Amino acid sequence: MKIVDCFRKFRRASAQTCAALGVSVLAGGMLFVGTAGADVLFTEDFESATNYGGGAAGLFAEEEGGTESFGAYLSVQDYSGTGGPHTDVVTDGGSFYGHTIGVPYPRISVDFSSGDLALISAGMASIDFDGWLASFTGDGDTTNYFADFYDAVGGVNGTGNLLGTIVLADGSISNGDPGWNEDNWSRYTTSNQITFPDALSVTITYGAGTGGNGNDNYSDNVTVSVNESKGGGSCSFAVGDVSQDGFVDLLDVSPFVTILTAGDFQCEADIDENGVVDLLDVSPFVDLLTGG
Repeated sequence: MKIVDCFRKFRRASAQTCAALGVSVLAGGMLFVGTAGADVLFTEDFESATNYGGGAAGLFAEEEGGTESFGAYLSVQDYSGTGGPHTDVVTDGGSFYGHTIGVPYPRISVDFSSGDLALISAGMASIDFDGWLASFTGDGDTTNYFADFYDAVGGVNGTGNLLGTIVLADGSISNGDPGWNEDNWSRYTTSNQITFPDALSVTITYGAGTGGNGNDNYSDNVTVSVNESKGGGSCSFAVGDVSQDGFVDLLDVSPFVTILTAGDFQCEADIDENGVVDLLDVSPFVDLLTGG
């Protein structure tokens, strides 16, 4: 938004108000507000497989210190409902995808970094999943990923007291694709608020959902990460009432700009409600102030 557009929106706004909103280019540079980057806890492409078939075929996230094996099929094989080779759907160029036939459900524990711990204790962290899931058409199996949170630094299988569990991905639930069913290869992306402020480590388990015999649970190209989030609660005041005085007016401009330029978060300043206060909030904030 150019500064002249700001004046048109505000009509009687001062130059200071429009400039403060950061809607003009100043001194040849643009205001940029970034967010904290993702901290990857775990990633697995199942390419460490040394064989394939019904037994153990490789290590689960061996680069992270895991010791439990997974099963694997060749990517040119596909026993899901997708109707073609796995590589027709998940075009990653890999040779294998994972399954749990004949192996205990693989799991790995990861200790949270100091940055993650600060976000978790403040209630400002989410655990996010990105990966592909499928299952065998001949039974009722579905693939799930779970995260168990512990109050102690963990070994491979987790130590200390279990604080709670988050289902990271559930293959029995539609991912929103029109052609989805629980057997088809489908990409799942989820984000869940971490509500365990005392958590020091997390154990991630590749396992089975309800139904079936718990064997044919397929997955590939899985990443689990911690990200900064907006927190779990709703706004204490109306969106736009950044000063929290019960009104959305010009008194909200200064605190809005402070939060924006500092890269901080306040629920009332997140006008577009996307979980971060950034330049995308400026235009809808102006609209709130002017009734636009």
